[in-house]
Amino acid sequence: MLEEHSGEWQVTVVDLPKLRIVKRLDRIPIDTPVQWYPDETALVYVKDEKGISNLWKTVINSGLEVPVTQFKEDKIVSFDWSPNAHDHAMVRGIASSDVLLIKPAR
Repeated sequence: MLEEHSGEWQVTVVDLPKLRIVKRLDRIPIDTPVQWYPDETALVYVKDEKGISNLWKTVINSGLEVPVTQFKEDKIVSFDWSPNAHDHAMVRGIASSDVLLIKPAR
């Protein structure tokens, strides 16, 4: 569910066989990739602070937010875990654009 005023998702983790809500998580930013942590104890997502992206995980049992990476520049576009679940790969970069003002000749 999207919390419209905060710009964040409210994620509900449900145990489907038991039809039981396990946990409600707030503070998952919208427009970000979200994946399960390899051991399935947390959700991992991209969080931007001051224009810099890092991976964060929210632990399901406690709701605790923990940084996974500590980059000092650039943005994370996407990420994934290695098959052994010990490493991750990601696409990082910067978005740049130039503005050109064209005026009619006088």
